[in-house]
Amino acid sequence: MKKLILLLLFSWLFANSHLATAQDSLSFQFIDGYTGQVIIPWQYVVNCPHPMPPFVVFNQNDSIWIKNVSSTTKQVKCKKVLGIQAPGSSNYFSWDTLYAPDDSISNAIEIPSGEVFKNFRGYYSSSNQWGITDIHYYFFDANNPNDFIHQEVIFVISDGINEELARKIKIFPSPTNDYIYINGIKDPSVEILNILGSVVLQIKSEKILICDLPAGVYFCRVKKGNQEILTKKFLKY
Repeated sequence: MKKLILLLLFSWLFANSHLATAQDSLSFQFIDGYTGQVIIPWQYVVNCPHPMPPFVVFNQNDSIWIKNVSSTTKQVKCKKVLGIQAPGSSNYFSWDTLYAPDDSISNAIEIPSGEVFKNFRGYYSSSNQWGITDIHYYFFDANNPNDFIHQEVIFVISDGINEELARKIKIFPSPTNDYIYINGIKDPSVEILNILGSVVLQIKSEKILICDLPAGVYFCRVKKGNQEILTKKFLKY
């Protein structure tokens, strides 16, 4: 029964593409621009100190390429889907051309068979208020929208990030229906936030009981004292 519930929940998340996860594309792959190796789509978290620069750029160095691995030329579009957005923030993207914040779908770019496209970037600007913005980028065949690859980028604005400590911390598992565990830090202050960014649970522990929370997507925010260290998304089923 639990497996069935989990399957139905993931199906619902996929149908509501704000929270969709990546699928195996028939035609496209992410390529590491430095090594030429295939990259498995992942959840990329950008922890930004407060106050932050005027804007933050995802893929600023063009290190992530989109490759057409099919046998035919493809007309490829980029679609931006917002999961949640921090108050006062704005975001936009470039797919060969720079698009306005209100634009969610690009024009098509032709990518010949076996070739890569390098000119994609995601831009994020904050009003210097704390918040989380969750952005999903889909790269798809204009003639077959079901053939796509997907990248999720989460921008977290906080009062200060200890990057060295953040690299040591592990928050797991996801999905889960009973506990969230935190390794790499002793006696952390933990806040659980819902998809709207509201705090639903506060505790000082390395083991957090979440069985009473409704099923859905949450964020686990880890602090040491008053300093935020790390925020990570997880799924409760």
